[in-house]
Amino acid sequence: MLYSEQGLGDMIQMIRYLPWVKEQGAKIILECRPPLKRLFATLPHIEQIVTREEKLPPFDEQASLMSLPHLSNTSLNTIPAPLPFTLPDLPENLILPESTAKLKVGLAWQGNTEHPNNYLRSCLFSDLLPLFNCDNVCFHSLQKELSEGDRQQLQQTPIQVFNPNCDDFLDTAHIIRQLDLVITVDTAIAHLSATLGKPTWILLHFSCDWRWMFLRVDSPWYSTVRLFRQTQPGDWFTVMAQVQQALVSIQN
Repeated sequence: MLYSEQGLGDMIQMIRYLPWVKEQGAKIILECRPPLKRLFATLPHIEQIVTREEKLPPFDEQASLMSLPHLSNTSLNTIPAPLPFTLPDLPENLILPESTAKLKVGLAWQGNTEHPNNYLRSCLFSDLLPLFNCDNVCFHSLQKELSEGDRQQLQQTPIQVFNPNCDDFLDTAHIIRQLDLVITVDTAIAHLSATLGKPTWILLHFSCDWRWMFLRVDSPWYSTVRLFRQTQPGDWFTVMAQVQQALVSIQN
């Protein structure tokens, strides 16, 4: 029985170890949070999925997903590739509106509000406003929960809001698969997008999480990730200026 004692993004990141667990001769029971159940059900390595609200079936051994890198003696050179999800056909109600823009870019600027460091890793929607000066870019909101202030500002920008049709991470995966790029703070959206193989630019605060290491602009966990780091605590202005420049560069 594999379970997650940490966040949604941690589960998405560490689900890549399922093949290694299978190689040890295991039949896998996976306990996950409800928003991930349908997404993880697309993986072939799992015998049974239960949520935290459901009764666990009998099992012989247990481990947390976040312990699997240690149990498998993972080093920087042996990190397994992300495990691809086999997504079903795209539902009609999740098809993005057509756009003549050169790039379709998803944005997420807030993590889980229950995370103790969410105030550090998240930015304000207003911090993203310089990005809307880029030509030939159609922006789509990937933010599930919106504050009243965000809603008012969203109405004054050209960003597309499609969230009412997204019930869980499988729906969000369907949205991301239609995009060219995802720009997000360090939250579950970053792990989902990168696991799907989508170019993913992650906006990191000054004292960021251990998995993004130190000073790197890339990640050994995901080949499609590019990291944009604060050089001073709270300085999202410089980060957005770099992202804006990068958006212009990839169109030239």
